[in-house]
Amino acid sequence: MLSDLEDRARESLDAARATMLLASFDELHVGYKDRSCLTDESGEALICPARNGMFRPIVVDAGRLVAVHPVKEGLIFLEEAPSAALRGRVERALSATLSRLGG
Repeated sequence: MLSDLEDRARESLDAARATMLLASFDELHVGYKDRSCLTDESGEALICPARNGMFRPIVVDAGRLVAVHPVKEGLIFLEEAPSAALRGRVERALSATLSRLGG
């Protein structure tokens, strides 16, 4: 057993709980037939409203879908009134991702 295994596991858990903007066809969503660990039917409708396979970029917080980010529409949250804390985490994740991508 690695001497730093517990530290590595804790770091991985922290990363998995982070707020992330993910691409439209990210494996977290399209890689699984059963997506119930990510979202429910209302979330699926937000990700792919026309049910035609054209997915929107998703925002995940603590492993669950919280919003989508269609390019020309901006953020659309799953909840009607997300908390200020969640909104802040999502906006920081979006800003960091866009900065990394040069946008």
